[in-house]
Amino acid sequence: MRVQIRECVAPKDLDGLRRCVIELQDYERGLDASMPTGASVADRLLERMHSECEKNAGRIFVADCAGQVVGYCCVWGSFHSGDVEEAPRRYALVTDLVVLPEHRHNGTGAALIEAAECYARACGVRFIRVSVLGSNEAARGFYAARGFTAHEILLEKPLESSAGGACASARGARG
Repeated sequence: MRVQIRECVAPKDLDGLRRCVIELQDYERGLDASMPTGASVADRLLERMHSECEKNAGRIFVADCAGQVVGYCCVWGSFHSGDVEEAPRRYALVTDLVVLPEHRHNGTGAALIEAAECYARACGVRFIRVSVLGSNEAARGFYAARGFTAHEILLEKPLESSAGGACASARGARG
């Protein structure tokens, strides 16, 4: 079946969008068990997605297959992180992209990111960014194949809980 990329229409697309949000959250939870389940946060994530789209000239593009939402991409068309260390320039930010498993590997994801890029150009920005979990090799490969390169990499280290151990030693050494 043919997939059409179009802007999200609320409330018609809400159930399909919710299903996709749950899929994305649960997939990422499989990569990072500390994340909450999709069902437990889907409604709040959808509310925040719509709210942030209003603030940041955002759009939600859906992949529609026979009237069913089978994927989506959320892009903010005008964003600045507010980070004082960063050059003051606006860019587009892809906050989410997911395609339901049974519709993957047929160009749907590529069509969604292309819609986001076209929208970003129409907003007058010169750059588009996206973040992925470091362990999400599939997403990193998908974006790299479409010309995205690393801009900033956030590293994380789990800390062992210590009943005073190293922290107590450090305090003692200073004082």
